[in-house]
Amino acid sequence: MTYANEDRSVVEHLWNSRDGVAPFCIMSRDRDELLTHVDWDKDERLPGYIPKIGMRIFVDLSVARARQLAKEQAERRGAQYVEEGFAGDIESAETRFFDALLADVEQGEPDIVVDDENLREIRRDAFRRTGARERVKAFSVAAFPSMRFA
Repeated sequence: MTYANEDRSVVEHLWNSRDGVAPFCIMSRDRDELLTHVDWDKDERLPGYIPKIGMRIFVDLSVARARQLAKEQAERRGAQYVEEGFAGDIESAETRFFDALLADVEQGEPDIVVDDENLREIRRDAFRRTGARERVKAFSVAAFPSMRFA
């Protein structure tokens, strides 16, 4: 899937490892640009595709990842939430962020992870143990055990 900013000076290709839909807009890797899904007609379904190391991948948002994101959000914006009266303290701000993200987990919302050497080794092991049809699912389950896969 191809995502680009308005003038296409930033273009990024992501792999959707999910059975679910992907977002129409995402933030760029450096979080400086809003990217929109473009060239829909060129999206391909490639069940045996092996993403390149460093490539960003759509996966289902997990509870563990929601906790991590809530903590990061509280560190970045918790003081602002307290100051504006949305939360009594940083810890309650983190709880509010987590509750919002938990609703996303329950709805099967996507998250973005970056393929790395650790995921590559997990994927190799999964591929050795499975047939071609089950390779993508086996990789996903092995790499992200806390996530749901159809």
